[in-house]
Amino acid sequence: MTRNLKAPAIVLKMNPVGENHRGLAMLAAGEGLIRPFAYGAQGRRSSLRASAVPFNRGVADLHYDGSRDRWRLTAFDPEHTHDGLREDLDRFYIAASWAEILLRTHGGGDDSEALFQLASPALDRLSSASSLGVKQLGAGFLWLFLGIEGVRPDPMHCGRCGRFLGGPSVSEPRFWPNGLLVGGECAESRGTPLPAGSLEWLQAISENGSPGNKEPGLLESGPDSLLEPEKGNGTASTAADTAAAIEKAIEKAIEKAMRIPASEESLAAVEQWLLTLVQALLEKPLKSRRPSLI
Repeated sequence: MTRNLKAPAIVLKMNPVGENHRGLAMLAAGEGLIRPFAYGAQGRRSSLRASAVPFNRGVADLHYDGSRDRWRLTAFDPEHTHDGLREDLDRFYIAASWAEILLRTHGGGDDSEALFQLASPALDRLSSASSLGVKQLGAGFLWLFLGIEGVRPDPMHCGRCGRFLGGPSVSEPRFWPNGLLVGGECAESRGTPLPAGSLEWLQAISENGSPGNKEPGLLESGPDSLLEPEKGNGTASTAADTAAAIEKAIEKAIEKAMRIPASEESLAAVEQWLLTLVQALLEKPLKSRRPSLI
């Protein structure tokens, strides 16, 4: 059985195979994680030598050989090379950590379309982001990723007693080493504190809008989820409509992450908490984070 595929894709990883070939890991829209070989890509005359490199996004021509159970990349037309990621160490490490998360979660499985729509605009913005913008995107990507995976916690309620964590009268919330978010009264002086405004920022950039809103976001499970087929009128939305709606929701959330102000202290604490939650999914520590950010 053979199959030809032409789809938008992001190169997440590459490694040399012998002297002339290259192994790749790519996140393809609507297809998920694909690991094709790029024959001859290490050669000087190959068009894939400069185009099929990490973080490049473009249109991939792929061929599947069923007899060998192997994908082959025959052509790759880059639309965005994200050169800014290679010009700044912080940007590069953030992008590398995103790629590792996508690889180790196998491209999200059934949620691969949503993850592609998250990674694509996030890398675009990260490539030219300011120092503060890098921190906003770093935390925002992790928050949206947890929503797509269906494991994002409620940022405005204590995970132990359910008490609302907003308002001036509430003591400083904390998160425990296992990632549980607790109010100051339940924390028992344990865990890492989250500065004032941290949780409100997360709630504000969520797809569902304002702080205190308990309705599921557009990327989470629930009656309004874009990851679930429409019900009630006997017809399901088309794949193209669903993909477009997911893309719109994610771009809006990323825009909020860049636009809504937050202090560097809050962003650092939020990122540390979200990394704790992501690490629980991955089981093993991320290799691509700078030591000071783990």
